[in-house]
Amino acid sequence: MYLFDVVSSFDMNDYESRLNQWVKATGEKVGPAFVWEVKTHIREEYSTFDWIMEDLLERAGFAIETADYANEFMAAYVCTRKG
Repeated sequence: MYLFDVVSSFDMNDYESRLNQWVKATGEKVGPAFVWEVKTHIREEYSTFDWIMEDLLERAGFAIETADYANEFMAAYVCTRKG
């Protein structure tokens, strides 16, 4: 299985400052129109942290073959079914 999603991979204590950095960087890279999308995602999508996602995958019966955290907000997992 391949999973690519918004997954936070930073210290939870830095949550507010990291989200503000993400919003700012998005505005600088792709413009202010997309900033609204990022803010909506933060407010309504309830993305999770890396350690939670990894546990969810393992509890669902998957072995994580690779976990790639390209930045602190996106993750790609390649998993195989256990057993």
